[in-house]
Amino acid sequence: MKIRKSRIEDVNDIMNIIAAAKQYMVSHGNTTQWVDGYPGEGIIISDIKDSNSYVIIDNDIIAGTFSFIIGKEPTYQVIKNGEWHYDRPYGTIHRLASGGIIRGISRACFEYCLHQMDYIRIDTHKDNISMQAAIEKFGFKRCGNVYMLNGTERIAYDYHQLTRTHKVLGAKQHGITASSSFEIHPVFLHSSSLFCHTL
Repeated sequence: MKIRKSRIEDVNDIMNIIAAAKQYMVSHGNTTQWVDGYPGEGIIISDIKDSNSYVIIDNDIIAGTFSFIIGKEPTYQVIKNGEWHYDRPYGTIHRLASGGIIRGISRACFEYCLHQMDYIRIDTHKDNISMQAAIEKFGFKRCGNVYMLNGTERIAYDYHQLTRTHKVLGAKQHGITASSSFEIHPVFLHSSSLFCHTL
């Protein structure tokens, strides 16, 4: 399994994955998270142009997608019912989705992002039970509640990789090396294939 930055020619595949994710969420009782055309093609193209969009590839097939944005997330400036565990630079995972082809998409995303930034944040909908399970299984800690631009509530999480040494050793244990072609070895991907999103 490999992860690379998305390209414009990937847009159709990414939108197909998002469509499959929407169907999964609705069939599992999460009917209000991705609605009103969100996330639309325009958002995906914007993510690609900003170099924030990624695809997860298995056997030359795009099996998952996500956005990873380093910098302050506007909707995270106010958090209620708790607080972030750290006040430091971070990256945020958005629009994480699987096409249901393989298992381990969420874990692959988390491992990749932690390879780029040692402190990451993510949020998900209260009805997205599968995503909550994946986030918490990986080791993210609940922080409180954040609110999207449309006012809807999300559960907020963060994860801090304590030291660079820890990060490098962990990556080596997982057979991961720093390069422009980031590879995830499936033997280490134990979480289920999850359809989810964070915005």
